[in-house]
Amino acid sequence: MRWITAAIVLVLSAAASAQERPDPNAPPPDGPWNHRLHFATSADGLSFQESPTPILAGAGQGDVLELVRDLPEKGEGAAAGTLVVYAVDARNAKGPGSEKLDRFVSTDGGKTWGLPSRVTIHWAKKPTGVEVELSVVQKPDGSLRMYFIHRAEGAKPAPRGPRARPLPRTNLPISRPRVERPAEGNPKATKVYSAVSEDGLSFTVEDSYRFEEEGISDPEVLWVGEEWLMFLSSGDEVRLATSSDGLRFEASERFQLTRGGVPGAALLADGRVRIYQSVPSGVNSVVYDPASGRVEAEEGSRFAGPCMDPAVWMRREGGFVAVISRPLKP
Repeated sequence: MRWITAAIVLVLSAAASAQERPDPNAPPPDGPWNHRLHFATSADGLSFQESPTPILAGAGQGDVLELVRDLPEKGEGAAAGTLVVYAVDARNAKGPGSEKLDRFVSTDGGKTWGLPSRVTIHWAKKPTGVEVELSVVQKPDGSLRMYFIHRAEGAKPAPRGPRARPLPRTNLPISRPRVERPAEGNPKATKVYSAVSEDGLSFTVEDSYRFEEEGISDPEVLWVGEEWLMFLSSGDEVRLATSSDGLRFEASERFQLTRGGVPGAALLADGRVRIYQSVPSGVNSVVYDPASGRVEAEEGSRFAGPCMDPAVWMRREGGFVAVISRPLKP
């Protein structure tokens, strides 16, 4: 009887060890494969009503915009007034390097969404890796420009999101020496690229890169007056780069937030910009005036609980729309 009991113990111990041993083929614990993408609306950009049903589960890093003019190439989702969401689709991904890009469109203000359509990125010489962490804007000619991070095959993603530890909060600029950008770029730096499209699905990569720096992620780009603003996540900071043409960005010391990252940004009617910042408790916001450089913190939370990747757009008819990523598992 003792040998039977011992055998049972050995079997149970082996089963427990097998359960504790990580699956070498399983994706990392966090990434778009472990997120669901939710749509939300707001009258003031401060208090959001979030849809309980996600647009897509197993996806994240979304961006949202309303087409202010027709796309040059007609078709589904090409008419002015259409809401468009772009996202990194990782439903069949086995980890970094196997994600895809999708587009979703809504013609009824976000009440219903069409099925995902696959987005393709065309390079003159396709590098190995994937395009992630998107920001899409519409140009004056109606075409779309997508800014994105290209993650080389085998490269470790930059840390995304705030660390849950207290950090000193300051909006004072940090002095950084100006460095001339070499033509070939810094091989150790993360690069932000851009691609343009006339139909919203097929994008062609533009020459060179838009911005580079080690440890950056999540570019969020806006056209404000006569200047392009690119807000970036850099560890536990939100940083700023600026451009006169949307193609060559330079780091700016005019704006900086600490204690959170993975930003979203929405242009307000008065020309100021509301920056949405992912923090340990959810998503907070500040209002930034590009003309004066003034930053005003806003009370309360825009989105509460585990979430990140806020993308917010102010609609022409009034009100705001947003997409937010929430984890499928803690």
